Amino acid sequence: MACFARGIPSAGGKRFLLRIGVSVCGFFLLFGGSAQSGEVPVLGRRVAIQWAFGALPAGGGELRAMGRESVLKTGDRLKMMVQLDKTGYVYVLHQDAGEEITLLFPNGLEQFDSDYRIGQAYYVPRGEDWYELDGKTGREVFTLIVSPERLTDLEKLYTCYASSQGEQKGEWKKRLQDEIRALKKQQLELAAPAERPVTIGGTVRGLQKPLVKERPDVASIANPIQSDGIVVKVFSIDHR
Repeated sequence: MACFARGIPSAGGKRFLLRIGVSVCGFFLLFGGSAQSGEVPVLGRRVAIQWAFGALPAGGGELRAMGRESVLKTGDRLKMMVQLDKTGYVYVLHQDAGEEITLLFPNGLEQFDSDYRIGQAYYVPRGEDWYELDGKTGREVFTLIVSPERLTDLEKLYTCYASSQGEQKGEWKKRLQDEIRALKKQQLELAAPAERPVTIGGTVRGLQKPLVKERPDVASIANPIQSDGIVVKVFSIDHR
């Protein structure tokens, strides 16, 4: 099975996540709350970020920005970059061919309270690492969400999903997917979205490897995303 190029939490850290998850999920089930169940739409405040998603072919070649519907091959490498131009909150989620969902950015929800500021370039994966597609092929979905306000319900749903097992995990996954669809509907309800188009996309399966000097800075292909309200972009990869 493919794995993500992310740090693996210690056993103690995992137990902490499970304890928090049980507490949050119990409260969430009792009191509810989500974009699909009456939460006030996140509209009317401008969001602005710089965003880049680049791919390098396995056999060598130039860095290229990925499209909404893309075809990539095993061994291709990918990297993302996000930079805030205005106060807002950015989430990057990935669903692999096995329908497992992983939060790629922020690097832990606590990052919003510690290392998150305007003008700072954040790379995914961090530092000089890139993602490399492994041998597990299939269709994968990459979702970028930019919001003027922190999406606490989305965060709670992801926490519940990540900390659950068995049938409960499937139930939380459905609720998380429904929440993302509801947020996208909010975006579609904007009367006059002032969003500048940008061509991006990608996948994040496989193991990360060190960046070598000849690899370019993915920030060099960054484009602005601006809108008077929430932005949800979904990209698909046919990994062959």
